Amino acid sequence: MMHVNSLSVGSRLLPLSFDAKPGEVIHVIGPNGSGKSTLLSAVAGLLDCQGDIELDGVNLNHVSIAQLADYRAFLIQSDRPAFNLEVAHYLALSIPANSANSAQEIEQVVVELAETLAVKDKLHRS
Repeated sequence: MMHVNSLSVGSRLLPLSFDAKPGEVIHVIGPNGSGKSTLLSAVAGLLDCQGDIELDGVNLNHVSIAQLADYRAFLIQSDRPAFNLEVAHYLALSIPANSANSAQEIEQVVVELAETLAVKDKLHRS
């Protein structure tokens, strides 16, 4: 469970509170400049912000950068990626770096993620 309480980023994002349950899909919509990317960047720990973000009861303000990497994956918004990777490789980036998975286990996790996200037909696109 993620609990966000009074999250704000200067004047770019006014205080916002919400809860997200495991497996729940949340859509962040709004016009250009309304703070969607700022919200996602703040929740990912990439911006200085005010308020509290808790993940499974752990306040992320008290978690190291290395530990934070185990909790999240983040893909920045841009026109073109800095390098050309297939969708499968991007999904594999969400697997914790410290896990000792075989190539076969990683492939299985990637396929499960792709099925969950309904992008299995796009795994080999770049």
